[in-house]
Amino acid sequence: MHRVFGVSVLLFIAASSVATAPRAGVPAAAIAPPYILANLQSFHGRLDYTAHRIGNGPAVAISGVAIIGDAAWTVDERAPGYSFHAAGDGATLLIGSTAARSDDPLNADPLANAWAVALAELASTRLSPRAGSTTVWATPAGVIFYTDAAQNRVLGLTDRITPSSPSFVFEGWLQMSGVPLPQRILRLRNGLSDATFAVDSYHVTRSIGPGDGAALAGPAFGSPLRPGDRTTLYALRPLGEPVDFPWRLVLSAFGMMLLAICIVAWTRRDALVSRYCLWLAHDPREWRGIGSSIFVSADGLMYFDECVYKVGAQFYARNVLVQCSPLFLRISAPQVTKAVIVPRKFRPMRTGRALAPSRARSAGFSLIEALIATACFTTVIVGGVFPALIVVARSNAVAAQHRAAVLAASNALTDQEIASAYGSVVDGTATSSVDGQIVTVDVHPSATSGAHDIIVSVTDVGGNVLARVATTVGPAVPAPGSQTPPAGGGCAGGGRP
Repeated sequence: MHRVFGVSVLLFIAASSVATAPRAGVPAAAIAPPYILANLQSFHGRLDYTAHRIGNGPAVAISGVAIIGDAAWTVDERAPGYSFHAAGDGATLLIGSTAARSDDPLNADPLANAWAVALAELASTRLSPRAGSTTVWATPAGVIFYTDAAQNRVLGLTDRITPSSPSFVFEGWLQMSGVPLPQRILRLRNGLSDATFAVDSYHVTRSIGPGDGAALAGPAFGSPLRPGDRTTLYALRPLGEPVDFPWRLVLSAFGMMLLAICIVAWTRRDALVSRYCLWLAHDPREWRGIGSSIFVSADGLMYFDECVYKVGAQFYARNVLVQCSPLFLRISAPQVTKAVIVPRKFRPMRTGRALAPSRARSAGFSLIEALIATACFTTVIVGGVFPALIVVARSNAVAAQHRAAVLAASNALTDQEIASAYGSVVDGTATSSVDGQIVTVDVHPSATSGAHDIIVSVTDVGGNVLARVATTVGPAVPAPGSQTPPAGGGCAGGGRP
């Protein structure tokens, strides 16, 4: 089946090339190639693909990368048993530690996607018509491209460099990033079907910036080949196009990071406060003394200002000196070499007889925790509750303003519709002020023949759009009563008709 298809295609190509007469008096080099070939010649970038050979055995996945620059190109393919590298100076096949060299990449048997090499050949050389034909085009190296009669599709190519003259027929075309890519490739040698390949996937990355030949030289042979890597290294942004800073992404990441820090800090607040208290133990500032007759139990618990503090058993049966600041307490003794600083706690609230004595001696929150909780509560009130109250308080005024804007827009639209329907339609933009609001009426021709579009928008003083309405009117008609009734439509006097 493949042999019959390939032979029929080649016969059609030969017939079309013979039937096309050469252009007399026009040099071959002066004829420009068709658009399909000129578009392929302008391609510079990277082509990633996966393919397999269609045959009797199991399909083996082949991964390939073609990198095409201004004057240099490389095509690398890898399969489980070998690796193939092609460039402008030839091709190399590596099987284990054995390497084979060929001067013609298209004649190499392991090559799965001949279209990648053909695309690289097109982008790095010039074309000239074959024998004056407009459907057969050749490169100086002897690669001949065949197009259809309409010159909008490449049918195949022939490599005349080698005696066997391998030919390729392409079918199953698809467009990706403006580049036509075949999905089925049939290879023929001496006019007989030799192998068939199927390309499973493509990924195209164009190079937009000039002078990318050195950067597109591609990885050297033997370097890791990763065709699944969808890099956009060579998709350069034009210099005139502005780059927007991703504020939303940055602010979202900063907010998530701040929230995570707050959560971790709140769960580890005891350790953080203890670390800060250890740092304050070496603080040389003056502390205000409260008293020295403080009792510390054998368990290291100190009862001060109706609150319980854990200061350590080293202060048991000692003459303890307690010094305080608004947020911390400093406990020291003459026989203890190191002072202890703890966060100060709230005094328990008195609620009468209903409060149990054990609960009255409970510790409660420290002043630091109370300040943090107060700050969070204040943030919620200021950032959430107050704006909501302001919006609710101004909701009636905002609704009334929008209602007045809708009425103004509706009235202006009705007036313009009547004026355009029963009079001459005047295209243009008119602006007026109604109750402190700016009404803009725009009349312009519609896409429908003879009709006009009317757009009315109402904005406030700050330029915010409050209402916008639009409609379409047809050609103007005479005003009612302006036409003369037809003659002979009635009877004169009281006589008979």
